[in-house]
Amino acid sequence: MNLIEKGVMDSKDFIRTESFSLRLRPTGARKVTDEFNSLMNSKVEYRKKKKNFWKSVLLLKARKLSHQLVGRQAISRIYLMKLTGMILIKSGKSFRLRPTFAAASRRLDALVRRVDKI
Repeated sequence: MNLIEKGVMDSKDFIRTESFSLRLRPTGARKVTDEFNSLMNSKVEYRKKKKNFWKSVLLLKARKLSHQLVGRQAISRIYLMKLTGMILIKSGKSFRLRPTFAAASRRLDALVRRVDKI
């Protein structure tokens, strides 16, 4: 959006396909990646430090999530659901991620099967 608002992107940077959707030409893709790189290299305040870059903050957050998923740190189901829309389910010694809707529908199906047996 910044590129369009700044007037950097032209109509020449887009291709209209047969299904009337828009695709980027290589020149447009280069402009988008350059803008994204400049955004990732901009400074941001994180933990009261102003010298961090977005890419390092995202790396720290991804590392923290991976440590939580492999069990190095405790993770709550509520935090994981807010973060990813997924729920962590323990099955034996392993953990699986399921979408919250799918997990809820499976539990409901299991409950209905139990009620049907009664």
